[in-house]
Amino acid sequence: MNPLDKKIKIKNKNYKISDLIELSLNYPLSSVPTDALYRFIEFNSFFIHKRSLDYIKFLKEKVMATDLQFPVILTLNSDKFQILDGVNRISKAYFTKQSHVFCRIIPFEVL
Repeated sequence: MNPLDKKIKIKNKNYKISDLIELSLNYPLSSVPTDALYRFIEFNSFFIHKRSLDYIKFLKEKVMATDLQFPVILTLNSDKFQILDGVNRISKAYFTKQSHVFCRIIPFEVL
């Protein structure tokens, strides 16, 4: 499956990642502190079913291979960021001590 065809559900509507990327282009590029985003990643969901060291190694390699040139796509709901696309980019930025991540923030009301 093409990663851009992956769907996520927001407010009972399914969005393809490619649709979110296109929608995000209507909003300015912002620089957000990496720490402010990293704390919203729910790592428990990554390890619920697969806790082997091989799987953790696979995730680390996947994160570190991520290209940081593409902005993260967020929405802001009740003063909390919701990460729509870019968990691996945020993780890589955090682990490589990047102070900020480039993002596009789609207003929650638009979704």
